[in-house]
Amino acid sequence: MSDLSSLSRYRVENPLASTRNAEVYRAVDTVLKRQVTLKVFKTETFNDRHVRSRLLQALQQAADLVHPHIAWVWDMGEEEKYIYSVDRYIEGKTLDQQLSRSGRLFWEEAFPLFKQSAQALEYAHNRGMFHGNLTVEDMILSPEHGSVLCNFGITISLTPKTHLNLAQEDQKALANLLVRMLTGQVDLSNGEGLPKDWPAGTPRLIAEALERGMGLHPKGFYPSVNDFALAVEELANLPQPPPTPEELAKIEADEKARREAQDAEARAIEEAERQVSLDAARKEIDEQVQRAMLDSNPPTSDEQTPEGDETSSKDESNEVEENPAQQTEAEQTRTFQTGDLKPAVPDKTPTDQDLETKKNPKPSKRRKAARIIFIILLIILIVGLAALGWLLVTGRLQLPFLMLQTIYLNLPV
Repeated sequence: MSDLSSLSRYRVENPLASTRNAEVYRAVDTVLKRQVTLKVFKTETFNDRHVRSRLLQALQQAADLVHPHIAWVWDMGEEEKYIYSVDRYIEGKTLDQQLSRSGRLFWEEAFPLFKQSAQALEYAHNRGMFHGNLTVEDMILSPEHGSVLCNFGITISLTPKTHLNLAQEDQKALANLLVRMLTGQVDLSNGEGLPKDWPAGTPRLIAEALERGMGLHPKGFYPSVNDFALAVEELANLPQPPPTPEELAKIEADEKARREAQDAEARAIEEAERQVSLDAARKEIDEQVQRAMLDSNPPTSDEQTPEGDETSSKDESNEVEENPAQQTEAEQTRTFQTGDLKPAVPDKTPTDQDLETKKNPKPSKRRKAARIIFIILLIILIVGLAALGWLLVTGRLQLPFLMLQTIYLNLPV
């Protein structure tokens, strides 16, 4: 089904997972314009008509489970050979994917997920709906919502478990998930019992509640999933036995390993972001280079010349032949555009323009300055002569001569 591009009104964007029962895709509802999780159930698994009928009934019941920690069903149907369901899309990775990377979770990480899953199961049980086969693939770890459970009732539709207490089966599966999150052990449902050495930071008194939740205690299961979760929380809040020196050393080692893992993950994220930035920069540079090459190398008439443009091409070639200077310039331009780093060497034969330049060289900077000074002096002389003429006409020029005469007569003999 990897070639599936659309189904009904849903456009497939990319595959998310391949589970034991279905192919899971991220898709877009083209009518409501929102992201959804599209599950296309495997025909080889649901080939019997009774099984298909039970599956459709289970999907109808799951559509009523509207809870923040459940990926409830929005739509379902049959189209051609496919049975599909459309679930609320949850951004995040499954618990299986998380444990594959980290190995296990610390208590402060695992307990909130356990408590949220218990709330989701209790909500479904109160409405007569059971999961039937809760595994690490059915818990999505959402940065926004925490634990979100999916695939309610699908396994039950395959093999109805009428001889089992489904509420107790869900409680047992939830206890197994908590032990799996804390220890990294794969499965404890075969009666092997709880681990003797709990990881550092785990409240050891919760072992009693886990034994009851798994059905290993003489008292049997708790009356409900909610009672089981409350018992785990109460025992975890009690004063715990002091750790032994070996446990203290293990706590320090776990903390060190945890810090190293966090640092390594942070470096990996930083490196991934840096790589994305580098790829974007390279792409942008490549696009700029391509645009520059297109701008500097436009398609010439030699590469693709339409039949209607043959006459104009001939006229242009004739004009170039008639004017050698333009021909030289055109050759230089073509040589530079073909990729040569150095432009073509121009023809050194003197032209009429060069000869005229030699005959009439341009004035130097000194000559220009001398001309400017000469013009300024000429203006000053003209203004002075005009002022002298004005004094003569108005008779004011006699006053300076009288003053000079008086000074001369008073001089001592």
